[in-house]
Amino acid sequence: MAAPRPRSTRSTSLRDSDKLEGTACWDALEWTKIEPVTSSVSHANLDLLLDAERIVVEGYGVVLVNTDEAGTLIVTNFRILFLSEGTRNIIALGTIPLAAIEKLNKM
Repeated sequence: MAAPRPRSTRSTSLRDSDKLEGTACWDALEWTKIEPVTSSVSHANLDLLLDAERIVVEGYGVVLVNTDEAGTLIVTNFRILFLSEGTRNIIALGTIPLAAIEKLNKM
């Protein structure tokens, strides 16, 4: 059994990585229409939501760069989803653990 190799160190610092082309820049995203969702809006027809999940904001006309697919970006209190316009399939883009949010709030 070989001894574990030491972890490689980061070649650039996080501050230097901001200077790299195409990284750490959310300004490049073009949001066509973002609407905060009020509690009066009903999303009962969305079977994709979990029991205690609620939609916080929706972005319409969003295009995924890697698949060139248009749809709606849905941000809930638990996760980020993409609802494909053509196929109406759900693509889960991420999950935000509540423990991580709590940890960030304490920082």
